[in-house]
Amino acid sequence: THSHMAAGMGHSYVKSNSIHHSFQRAVTIHGTHHMRVQHNVAFDVRGHTYFVEDGVETFNVIEGNLGCRTRALSSMLKSDMSGPSTFWTSSPTNFFRHNV
Repeated sequence: THSHMAAGMGHSYVKSNSIHHSFQRAVTIHGTHHMRVQHNVAFDVRGHTYFVEDGVETFNVIEGNLGCRTRALSSMLKSDMSGPSTFWTSSPTNFFRHNV
């Protein structure tokens, strides 16, 4: 899923999904605020798995998610290619809790 420049999303969520064998990320939050990403499982994902994109995103809750087998992409960000992270953010104003 990719929440793209959606601004305030206080009533929106990505919840209780199984995302697997993805060729580019599992959940991307981009230019979006107050969204909830909860109780998802992501397996065998290329690139950053749970990805908060630019650093302008605020007050999103990423909670109780599981990410397994995060793998490198052949393009996108340098960090996607050289060492992708299961949980990646550039903003300290989001809430990451109880994730594995």
